[in-house]
Amino acid sequence: MIIKRSAVQFVMAAAVFFFGFSSGAFAADWKFYGTASINTFWADSDLNDTTTYSQVLNPGANIGAEVAASDTLSGGFEYGTENGSANVVTLWGAWDFGAGSLMIGQDEVVAYQGISGQVWDDDRALDGLGEFNPGERAQIRLTFGAFEIAAVEPDTQVAKDTDDDPGRTVIGLADDDSEANIPNIQIRYTFDNNNFDAGLAGGFGSFDHKGEDVTSYVALASIGVTVNRFRLAAQGWFGQNVGNIAAQDTRGEGEDGFAIFENDRIHDVDAWGAALVAQMVVNDMLSLEIGYGYVDLDYGNAGLYVNDSDEVMSYYLSAPVTLAEGVSIVPEIGVVDYNESGQDEITYGGAKWQIEF
Repeated sequence: MIIKRSAVQFVMAAAVFFFGFSSGAFAADWKFYGTASINTFWADSDLNDTTTYSQVLNPGANIGAEVAASDTLSGGFEYGTENGSANVVTLWGAWDFGAGSLMIGQDEVVAYQGISGQVWDDDRALDGLGEFNPGERAQIRLTFGAFEIAAVEPDTQVAKDTDDDPGRTVIGLADDDSEANIPNIQIRYTFDNNNFDAGLAGGFGSFDHKGEDVTSYVALASIGVTVNRFRLAAQGWFGQNVGNIAAQDTRGEGEDGFAIFENDRIHDVDAWGAALVAQMVVNDMLSLEIGYGYVDLDYGNAGLYVNDSDEVMSYYLSAPVTLAEGVSIVPEIGVVDYNESGQDEITYGGAKWQIEF
C-alpha cells in the first residue's frame, strides 16, 4: 500500500501536537473567547435628504485568546472582522520582571482612556466625535504600577491637495514625502479605587515632510465617579496636529486633525475636545447610558479648507438589555452634527445584537 507523503506529514504533525499537550510541553494556559455582533440601524442624512437602513457584521465581532505561559510570561491575540475580512486587532506578549512589566506587540495605546459605550457606526464610542481614541498600534510599552510609557509606531501623514490638476482641489492624506526619525511617545498615569477613577495621559510625535518639521502632541485627562448604580465620567483633551495620534471626524470623513501642507509649508492645526457620559444600572437586565461629545479644529491661516475651523458634536441615548449571560441587545438613538454650512447632520436609531462566547 502506498501512503502519500502529505498524509504521513499530517499524521506526524498531529501526533507531535497531541504528545506535546499530553506531556506538558505546551503547558501554557489558553483562554479562548469570541464575540458575534450585528448592527442594525436606520440613519437619516439632512445633507442628502435620505434615510437608509444597514445591517452589517460589527467589526467589533472578534475571536481571540489570553495566554498565561508562566508566572512571568503572558500574551494574547484578537482577530476582528473589519470590512468583512479577518484582521489582526491585537497580538502581544508581556514579561513581568518584578519591578514592572514589558509589553511588545500591537494593543490599545496608553493614550486611550475610553468612557463611552456608543454602539452606532460599529461601536463608535464617540471616537473622533469627542473621545480621543488612537486605536491599536504596534508598540513597546513599560509599566511600573500605575505609570505607563510606550514607544508607538508613528503616523507621518499630512493633509494636502492630492489632485495633480491645478484647477481642482481634492483634500487627502499622504505620507510619501514624509520621514520619521523617532517613534510616537505616549505616557499615562492612572488612579483607581472603588468609587473614583482618574487618568492623565499625553502623546508626542515629530517627523519631516518635504523638509518641513511636523510636531504632534496631545494632553488629556479623564475622571469617573461611581455611586451605587450610577456612574458619571468625563474626558477633555487639547493638542496640535492630533490626527497623527488619533484622527478626528469633523467633516464626516474621519480624516481630520492632521497638519496641512500647502504652498510648500506646514500649517499646524490646533484641536480640543470633550466627552461626558452618564450611566445608570436600572436592574440586572437593563441599563441606561447618555453621552455627549464635541471636537473643535482650528486650521489657522491655511486655505485648503473652506472654513477656518471645523466642529462636530454627537449625543446619544442607549439602553443595553441583557437577555442572558453573554447575550445582549443595545437599542440606541442619537445625532451626529457636523455643524458647518454644507456639512451633514445625521440622526440615527437602531440596535446592536451581540452574543459573547
